[in-house]
Amino acid sequence: MNSTELLEVPTNFPRIALRQPDVVRTPIEHLMEFLLTGTLAPNAPDGMEKLANQVLSYDSRNTRIAILGGGTGLSTVVGGNSQRPGWPEQPCVGIKQAFPHLHSIICTTDDGGSTGRLLRLLPMIAVGDIRKILVSSILPQNLQRIYKLEESEAHNLLRLIHALMIFRFPDKAYGSEILKNPLLASPQELHSGCPQDLARSLCELGAYVCPGGSGPDIPVAGHSLGNILLTSAIFMAAEGITDRAPGLREIQAGIDHIAGLIGAPARQIHAATSAPGQLKIRYANGVEVY
Repeated sequence: MNSTELLEVPTNFPRIALRQPDVVRTPIEHLMEFLLTGTLAPNAPDGMEKLANQVLSYDSRNTRIAILGGGTGLSTVVGGNSQRPGWPEQPCVGIKQAFPHLHSIICTTDDGGSTGRLLRLLPMIAVGDIRKILVSSILPQNLQRIYKLEESEAHNLLRLIHALMIFRFPDKAYGSEILKNPLLASPQELHSGCPQDLARSLCELGAYVCPGGSGPDIPVAGHSLGNILLTSAIFMAAEGITDRAPGLREIQAGIDHIAGLIGAPARQIHAATSAPGQLKIRYANGVEVY
């Protein structure tokens, strides 16, 4: 096999033209290049083809792995960038497809946008990146199993859930109509396909943080609806206590509640800590950025 031939193995990875070999590339980098492109650099170590075949033939279905990170990058690696409007058309991507026993551990130092507003309002960790992972981790087959749906019905439900979880209220929004009925944040033509159990649970979560609800009152302006629903689930598990930050068990219960509703794997998405924190960067000149 010469340097430009493709490895003849069953794979869905794209094939691209061979780049100029990098003399400082490590063996693992050569292997990744071969796995992703099917091409082998002239200066690759011996045995790379055999090792690639071993990797591609490995059955990963029973392998338990953990991935640690945050931001859009982590959720994209896990299951594609679910913040994109077109994500529901191709949700079965990312390493969630290869590793059913994948555990995602999310850093919680995000403090921008909706998350920043929540941190200023309540004693809690940042939930924005957890929400992203929850959506990217959704498996259509889970929706079929949970709600006893046909494939096409599960796809439409996925579109509805995605629309709800990425919906963002305008900065000057007020009122609680959408919180009391979160389906209003999704296209009307999808409403009839929402199972009653899911619709009822979403309404309960929204009403919990509405004015007059049993939980903390969260003004909707500038917020992600998904962040509010996740926050509601966490404080519901904490029995509405707001004089302290929810503990890990309460956070996990809230995450698992949302996961069970939207078709993400329960007990496989975790917050790295229960302690509210903020990322601080100190430059060499002593300037600190929060």
